[in-house]
Amino acid sequence: AGLVVGLLHVMVVLQLFIVRIRNGIETRRQNRVEGQWLPILVAESAEVPPALPPLAGRDVMPFLVLWNQLQEAFDGDIAHRLNNVARRAGVDAAARRMLDGRSLRGRLLAMSTLGHLGDPGDYESWNALVRLTSDRDGLLSLSAARALTRIDAAAALPVILPQIAERDD
Repeated sequence: AGLVVGLLHVMVVLQLFIVRIRNGIETRRQNRVEGQWLPILVAESAEVPPALPPLAGRDVMPFLVLWNQLQEAFDGDIAHRLNNVARRAGVDAAARRMLDGRSLRGRLLAMSTLGHLGDPGDYESWNALVRLTSDRDGLLSLSAARALTRIDAAAALPVILPQIAERDD
C-alpha cells in the first residue's frame, strides 16, 4: 500500500511539473504572437500592410485570443481593419475548421471570431452556427446565438426565438 501511495504521489508531482512546463510554453507563445501582431493590428494607418507575417498553425489560437480581445474593445474603422487583417492572415478559414473541432475552447473562440467577422454571405458558417444554437450545451448554444446576432440580427431572430421558447436554460 505504501508503494502504491508513493507511486501516486510521484505521478501527481510529475503531472504538476508537466502542466507547469506546458503553461510556460503557452505563455511564451502568446507573448511572441502579441509582440509580432499587436503593432500590425492596432496600427494608426487604415491600410493593412501588403506583407503580413506568416501565422503558424500553433499560433492561430493565441492570435484569435488577441484579435477577439481587440474586437471587443474597439468598433468602427478599427474593427473593419481588424477584419481585413484576419481575412488576409487566413484565420477566417481556421475559425471555420475550429467550429467543428473537439476543443470547447476552440469552438467558442471560433464562434466569437465568426461573429466578429460578420460575413452573412458565408452560408457554411451561418448554417453551422444555426445547428449549434440547438446544441444541448447551453454555453455553445448561447455563443452560437450571439455570433448569429453579430452577423445579422434580423436574420438571426427567427432562428433564436424558437430556441428560447423551447429551452429551460
